[in-house]
This record gives sequence, C-alpha cells and structure tokens, in this order.
Amino acid sequence: MSRNKKSIENKIKKLISESPFFQTITFGSSVIISGILCGAFVNELTVNNKVQWLNAYKVLPTYLIAIYLIIVYWYTKLLYEERTEIMKFADNDYFAAYARRELLLEILLKSRELIRENRTNELTQFKDIIDFESLLNHEKNKGQDKS
Repeated sequence: MSRNKKSIENKIKKLISESPFFQTITFGSSVIISGILCGAFVNELTVNNKVQWLNAYKVLPTYLIAIYLIIVYWYTKLLYEERTEIMKFADNDYFAAYARRELLLEILLKSRELIRENRTNELTQFKDIIDFESLLNHEKNKGQDKS
C-alpha cells in the first residue's frame, strides 16, 4: 500500500513539475475555491450584520477550510520536494556522490573495458566521479610494500 501511495505521489510530482498548464489551473482553482469557502464562512457566521465568531466551530465552512488548507499544504509540499530534489543536483559534491552511488558499477565496467583495450587515456571522462590516479597509485604502492 505504501509503495502504491509513493507511486501516485511520484506521478503527481511529475505532472506538477512538467506541466505549467496544470500549475496554472491548480492556482486558479485554489483562488476560486478559497474565495468561495471564505465567503461561505463569513456568510454562515453573520447574523443581523454582525459576525458571531463564537459559532465558528459550528459551521461547515470552518471544516471545509481546514480540509482545503491540508490539501494546499500537501500540494505545496510536493512542489517543494520536487524543487529541492532538482536543486540538489546543482551542488557538485551531491551530484558526484549521486553518480557514484547510481552509476559506479557501469563506470567500473566501462573502465575495465577501456583498460583491457589499453585506452586508459579515455578514463579522464570519469575523473570527477572516480579518482583513478589515486586508485592506480594505491595499487602500485600496495605492490611495492610486498617486495
């Protein structure tokens, strides 16, 4: 059930982040809905041209506004999480760590292929992710320690 919920959230995040139209419709709808709810709230509380604040907990619009605020919070949180995830990749250290974690196996397999084909000069394309020189020096030093 949790996996299904995450899947739905990811689909909504993708829809939100990739669709300015959806964001515009959501914003326009939220303005209209909040106006209607606030108008209904004030209308329900007004008796003889005076607002009866003590009756706020007795009227339905109070609870509809609370539910609406929870939905707005959830939507805003999705936007925030999506933008935060994107901004993380602007940080070089985060990006390098992410690439190491996600791509390390592929990089190592490609590096092994390049080394076997004696094309070590092409290893520089991965230098921001893996420090091959320190790895190679470590192996050389390791071999020298044994002699």
